[in-house]
Amino acid sequence: MRAATIYYKSEPAGILQQLDNGSFHFRYLETWLEDKKKPAISLTMPKAKKEFCSSIFYQRGRINRQFVNLRRSIPPIILAYFLIRLDSIRSVLLRLNKSTLKMDQLRVCPSTLMEGHQTYSRSAQLRLFNQHKVHHVLPYNSPASSEDVSGIFFENRTIMSISGVQEKFSLVLEKNKLRLATPGESGHYLLKPIPALGKNRHLMPANEHLTMQIAKQVFQIETAENGLIFFQNGEMAYLTKRFDRDESGLKRAKEDFAVLAERTPQTHGANYKYEGNYLELFQIMQQYVPAYAVEAPKLFKIILFNYLFSNGDAHLKNFSLLETSDGDFVLSPAYDLLNSQLHVAESDFALLGGLYPKAQYQGKLITQFQHLGKMAGIPTVLVERILEQMLANSEEVEKLIRSSFLEEGAQKNYLQSYQGRLKRFKYL
Repeated sequence: MRAATIYYKSEPAGILQQLDNGSFHFRYLETWLEDKKKPAISLTMPKAKKEFCSSIFYQRGRINRQFVNLRRSIPPIILAYFLIRLDSIRSVLLRLNKSTLKMDQLRVCPSTLMEGHQTYSRSAQLRLFNQHKVHHVLPYNSPASSEDVSGIFFENRTIMSISGVQEKFSLVLEKNKLRLATPGESGHYLLKPIPALGKNRHLMPANEHLTMQIAKQVFQIETAENGLIFFQNGEMAYLTKRFDRDESGLKRAKEDFAVLAERTPQTHGANYKYEGNYLELFQIMQQYVPAYAVEAPKLFKIILFNYLFSNGDAHLKNFSLLETSDGDFVLSPAYDLLNSQLHVAESDFALLGGLYPKAQYQGKLITQFQHLGKMAGIPTVLVERILEQMLANSEEVEKLIRSSFLEEGAQKNYLQSYQGRLKRFKYL
């Protein structure tokens, strides 16, 4: 048997044990239960004098963030924001293919895409780096450049516990420089190099960066702060600032909708995060978000944005609730936005059930979105205002596309994809 102390905001909250039969058991500490000011460590794991059990904790080379008690149907347990002291985590680093850019040819800010900048603009330094003058070139070559470099990134990758298809590495901002986080160190940023697999994989960093900037700058969607950054050998990577940290660097509770909907590979199969429809996200928010009337229009706007920009990978794990300083929950900033049509076959919606149950579909595409807003309880006047804003501003979108780091042919495909989706609202 082995044990680990589970910390919530730097305070011990419970004990996690692995028994000799391989099963995992979590229980709250008595001191945590007795203190009425101490919260439950998860929305789906209330304070109680009982054990939460699971046969699965570590799966496919990474910490499994979802525990399921198959015998008692205990809800999933989320542990991504805990300091977990275990000694047997292993991972496999994917080798990456090269896609380089001559870094001395920068003409726009690699974060805001503002023209006339050869590195990060002042506004980017303020928002992304807390006013630090960070250079746009990392002090490393890309992980695929050599065995020695891949080993450095391998050590960093083993301490990550955030799920996702792309490999992600944790970075720390130290004065004016970014560096890889060391074991046990809390990172401030996530770095996503070019992945090893996928069609047009060399475009993924620039694609995600452009899509996130369009969401923020053109449509005023709150997003995770982000930018592009380069390795010393010129290869591009996507950089995003973690929003699940408070000003002091402590983790804030963050739970994705797959967890909140209690969907896991064990309960819903390999495609668990694609099961359901988008109306269910609103129904889940009504359970957990006190300020639902404020947050629901934000979710509606993101769903509409994902459709317009062909994000066919907007699954349940790409939407989350985030703990506020007051201890309640709101919709997190948008993240993982990209035009998936550049990399996989076109798909209208990531969730297999579409916007809402098929039996309730009616009218043209714009009518379907209007109906979604109505069923979500969003005032009609607000739904119409969001639709009006999102179906306009095409000139601003095109300008950002032209300023982006996508290749010229990819820019053309990206723009055509967007224009095609706009036309659907007129004719379908």
